[in-house]
Amino acid sequence: MDTSSRLLETIDRLDAADDAAAFLRFVQDESHDPNELVYAVYHLLSKTQFRSAYLLATVLISKGIYNPFLSIALCLGGLIFKNPTHQAHGLHTLSSQAPALLESQPALHAHICSKILDPAVMQLLATALAHSDSEQVLHVLDILKAFVPQFRTIFDWDAPVPEFSLAAMRQRGEETKSRLIHYPQPPAGTPLPRRVLVVFRECVFPSKPWSRLSNEGPRMVAAMKAYGWQTDYYPLRGKDLFEEGLGIIEVCRQKQIELLFLDDDIMMKVAPLRTELIARLRALNPAMKIVGCLLDAWEPEPEDLKQSTALVDRVWTVDAPSRPIWADPAHAHKIIHRTFPHLAGNCRTPQGELTDQATFFGSLSGFNWHRVLWVSAFERAKLPVKSCVATHKEDGLSALDNYAAYMQSLAEEKCCINLTMRANQYCVVTFRSFETLQSGALLLQEHSENMYRYFIPGEHYLEFSTLAELAGLLRFVRTHREEAEAVRQRGNAFAREHYNDGKLIGCIEKSLYFPD
Repeated sequence: MDTSSRLLETIDRLDAADDAAAFLRFVQDESHDPNELVYAVYHLLSKTQFRSAYLLATVLISKGIYNPFLSIALCLGGLIFKNPTHQAHGLHTLSSQAPALLESQPALHAHICSKILDPAVMQLLATALAHSDSEQVLHVLDILKAFVPQFRTIFDWDAPVPEFSLAAMRQRGEETKSRLIHYPQPPAGTPLPRRVLVVFRECVFPSKPWSRLSNEGPRMVAAMKAYGWQTDYYPLRGKDLFEEGLGIIEVCRQKQIELLFLDDDIMMKVAPLRTELIARLRALNPAMKIVGCLLDAWEPEPEDLKQSTALVDRVWTVDAPSRPIWADPAHAHKIIHRTFPHLAGNCRTPQGELTDQATFFGSLSGFNWHRVLWVSAFERAKLPVKSCVATHKEDGLSALDNYAAYMQSLAEEKCCINLTMRANQYCVVTFRSFETLQSGALLLQEHSENMYRYFIPGEHYLEFSTLAELAGLLRFVRTHREEAEAVRQRGNAFAREHYNDGKLIGCIEKSLYFPD
């Protein structure tokens, strides 16, 4: 074992022993190579061992050694262990180090974001949420702003509130019209009474006993039945995917299924099982069409997406139509970029007048932790925004009743804010983008290039990129009611016309059975 490996092994052992005094005595030994100790700080941070990383960073900084890893450790340690002097010093040095690192070593900067900051932020924000500690959230935001220029711009407390121009946004919207996705419908005389099976997760979080029922599968079944397909539902419980796979095969055999919709967001996590399942289904019925339903296309690596897409006839997804992989000719013909059904009874024309208040709906969790920052920012900036945080906990309602209640809530709020950024800072399109418009509410949405594939900014919804821009939008809604109401009406009419359930299912039938 080389010296570096022995050093890390000893540091890990002392950290696990939870003996701070012994840890400090060891790292203060002058015989250690300082560069190896700096790497040890990175090593500890990557394991979210914040106390030891903090102690080691203070030792190295006291010797005049500076490095972004040490500054991050000092920021985090100062925050967690209540040392505001260290926290402020770490923020100051990190703010000066980050721009140079981003310019000279962008790959390392991105690596630090994904492997060090993201896990740390998720852990700290989870603690802050558990204690309803908005001040802690804002301290975490300070660390992000120090290292990631994007967050400095988004949450600039001193930025003036710009005067919103609907005409300017509509002009920009005109330039996005060519990006709208158009799917033709099947020929007259369809649908045929196809035998369909929808395989989807039973609960939002299958491994959590407290999770509410997922509504995506039941919505698909109801919409397909209304369309004219003979549709059955197979709920995935996520406990024994092998046994469930055998169950899927048996249902397909008994009911002579010719079209299968598979929750690939679960199956993608068990790639060998997915491959075996689809191979057996193909052997059972070579003519069967299989559609993978991918809820989070923003997340997988391109190679994983390629492997998944190669196995199925089509991939049905909505959130990331602008990912470059979908433009690859080898995959482009297989992709159906559409939202999931909303069910006609949940869709309505706008009701009631707009008010001065907007409402944020959404969950606060690991993959969308930046929403936590926004919610605390709403409060700090004293914006007229109400937050309705979803927990996805079991509520005693059926899946479809839960969804109907949610859609009713959107309609009653009349003006809804939707946040789109994910953990990797990629901005997606969410189901709520469509649901807000279908419910009859005005949509104020965080900027996402992906949204331009479905709707036109300024025409169907209003977009913002920063806290200051959102404040300007809210002021516009308050002072220009008629113009804001016109956007609300146009967005609702467009969504109901282009994304109603019949056309959603029709475009799938056209793609599968009547390709050009």
